Amino acid sequence: MPFVLTSVDPVEVPEDGGRLITLTGTFELGATYRVHLGPLGTTADPECHSGVAGQGADCHPVNATTLRAYTPLLEPGSVVDVLVVDQVTAEQHALAAALTVAARQFWNSVWGIRQVLPSYYRMGARSIDQQA
Repeated sequence: MPFVLTSVDPVEVPEDGGRLITLTGTFELGATYRVHLGPLGTTADPECHSGVAGQGADCHPVNATTLRAYTPLLEPGSVVDVLVVDQVTAEQHALAAALTVAARQFWNSVWGIRQVLPSYYRMGARSIDQQA
């Protein structure tokens, strides 16, 4: 049975991955899907994780209209495509420029705190530019 991909929620995710995204459309119950996020819109883009122990990247629909997956590490500031691939039929559907990847905001606070610490606590990079 063909599937349909209509939307993704949320439309903005953090760069460090692990964010639950919900894909809506029409999915076959019991089918196995792979979700890819990236600039290419192909299977060469990073795979999402199912969030279920032992399933890895194999995502199964929650119901006939919902598929859930967890984001991989992504390039901050980018806008990525969402590609869903049926693992049995190899059918693919994509949403172009569907997700915006936000940079980690808490990092700025970390660098500010490090610069005012007493000398015996000063370790690590002093700015994000010095971070490995």
